[in-house]
Amino acid sequence: MNDIIQISRFIREHNLDDSFLTSPNSRETLIKRLYAGINKGLISNENDASIFLFKSLNKNGLWRVKQQLRERLFEIVLTLKTDNQTFSSLKKNYFIALKHFTVAEYLSKNGFLMTAIPILEKTINLAIKIDYTELIFLTSRPLYQYYAIEMQSKQKFKKYQKLYVKSIEIMRYEMMARDYYIQLSHLTLNNLSNSKIFRNKLIEYSDKLNSINIEKNTYIFRFNKYEIDSTKYFVFRRYDLVLKNAQEAILFFQQKPFSTFLITFSFTTDLIFSNILLKKHEEAEKQINSLLPEFKFKSYNYYKTQFYHFFNYSYWGKYDKLFYIVNDGLIGLNNKKTHFQYENWKIREAYVYFLIEAGKINLSQKERENYSSFKLAKFINDVPIF
Repeated sequence: MNDIIQISRFIREHNLDDSFLTSPNSRETLIKRLYAGINKGLISNENDASIFLFKSLNKNGLWRVKQQLRERLFEIVLTLKTDNQTFSSLKKNYFIALKHFTVAEYLSKNGFLMTAIPILEKTINLAIKIDYTELIFLTSRPLYQYYAIEMQSKQKFKKYQKLYVKSIEIMRYEMMARDYYIQLSHLTLNNLSNSKIFRNKLIEYSDKLNSINIEKNTYIFRFNKYEIDSTKYFVFRRYDLVLKNAQEAILFFQQKPFSTFLITFSFTTDLIFSNILLKKHEEAEKQINSLLPEFKFKSYNYYKTQFYHFFNYSYWGKYDKLFYIVNDGLIGLNNKKTHFQYENWKIREAYVYFLIEAGKINLSQKERENYSSFKLAKFINDVPIF
């Protein structure tokens, strides 16, 4: 049930055309009713759905309706427009390439191979541009076979054969880097990031990736390698190397013919924290300020970036600035969507109260009038997770 609920949410958030499931003029069906129940927030699990549709638990009936609705929702998702202005160029081209490949596959498997070939050729060119090695592999295989057997074009046969063989080799290294990243993430999520096994694997994986002699400049390989190296340098407190690694990563991805802010954000964050820990606070402040305009005001990422200011000013000893940051965070985050983050800011507020009482933060007369002293009982009530 969760997959259907999530896909329904995706469709709403991207304003995709679901009119054939929501139109009041068309005949009422069980799949329309299930979709309406999900959108109204009346259904959150299998039992809710079954009772909503059949007034009783009916697993077999619900299974059939879910299957039908899932297929309809997939069809809607395929109508996603790729000219969305919020998409990075990487994300946009990624969606276009996948759409082209899906259409070409459907055509080739239904007797329209010659129509599919030019679509596959456009797709592979786009896949090469965005370093999408798996798609290069999937598109080069039918092209290489087609020009070897059916059209017998030696030039194109050799071209796509070379791409096919090279994509297999590159994928091997990409899969290695990705596998290492996933294994380390798994250990971290199981609270083993301070363990000996984590440190040993971190060193082993980083050394293996850095020992690969063949130059791998693909997006997936480089991203995972830079992330693993960054983690290793943080764990062993080599903040100078964190800084160098982040600078190299940002420069590498800036030279790619596509952009993705998530990459810049990830490694700019490394720059910020390494500069803070190296006591280069002014540089960290500039980098944080450069990130803030990229986010919608008072959004989740906006306050995540404001936390970097909080962290920097705390280490810098500029405690007076913390008061304003905390107040801004608590006002903007007091809602259900950001409740966990709100609780974190309440903990930071308690720290600021302590600094005020200790005389480390000087409030103006107006601020002092609105200031109410810290009360432990209220804090515990506001922050149950604490």
